[in-house]
Amino acid sequence: MNKIHLNFSFKERSVNFYLSLIGIVLVLIGSLTFFIIDKTVFQGNTNFTDNSHITFILLLSGSLVAIAGLITEIYPLNILTSVLYALGIGQHLYLTMFPWADLFKGVPFFVSDKISVSLVFNTFLIFLIVFLIGDICSIVSCFIFKRSPKAETKLTSSKA
Repeated sequence: MNKIHLNFSFKERSVNFYLSLIGIVLVLIGSLTFFIIDKTVFQGNTNFTDNSHITFILLLSGSLVAIAGLITEIYPLNILTSVLYALGIGQHLYLTMFPWADLFKGVPFFVSDKISVSLVFNTFLIFLIVFLIGDICSIVSCFIFKRSPKAETKLTSSKA
């Protein structure tokens, strides 16, 4: 059985590593920031069941799986990361529909007043875009070559 090799170095890493890292940073910082804003600023302004904690848990678990995949260099974990990100984005999109309905109907039903309707919708939409960019980076990293050119050169020269 093969041992799991832990690699904490940034040397000789592939494009796949850096795309995954960009996705992790975007999703992790974005989800943490959104969760804090949602639980402090929007706490009394929304009249719908705000399950943003589910979004946060799914995105956080996806980021933790991605970090484990980068450190252990087990690249199939990128697929699980993308699935967890997609589930979190789906939950966030569902939550975005409530302020979106208020904004386009012009009646503050889900958000308590007209002033905060656009603020809540814009915040939800901005973070939705951030999460989507992070997930796209994660998905693209699943389909890129796994080793850097320098590592490939070392492998071929050591076999010869």
